Amino acid sequence: MLQELRSYDLSANIKMSGLINPKFEYWLLLHFDDGDAITSSRTCSDRLRRHLPDYDKGVAANKITREMVETAIRRASQRDNNNDSGWPVTTGTTVYRLVRHILAAEKRCLNCSSYARYHSLQG
Repeated sequence: MLQELRSYDLSANIKMSGLINPKFEYWLLLHFDDGDAITSSRTCSDRLRRHLPDYDKGVAANKITREMVETAIRRASQRDNNNDSGWPVTTGTTVYRLVRHILAAEKRCLNCSSYARYHSLQG
């Protein structure tokens, strides 16, 4: 399954798959700390709960700021250890690549007059 996803990413030249080792909560943790010394799913959950004590598979939007997202992207990028395999072989994540693409698309759309006009009518 992972190899098929990697092949698709390469053939489509999108490189946007968001994979995480050990689990999704690692990506959330990177919003709050550097993610060092995460050796298991359990240590990841325990560390995340230091920052989000009530975490239970959901985070209120007001708990994560744009600055925290940028920090998580930087941390994940620095820890990207996929060795060209396309996925983290040790603790790490490629979600930052997907989020980077989303933020870049948002920025391009904000420059589009039709997008800006649509959102001004919605507000």
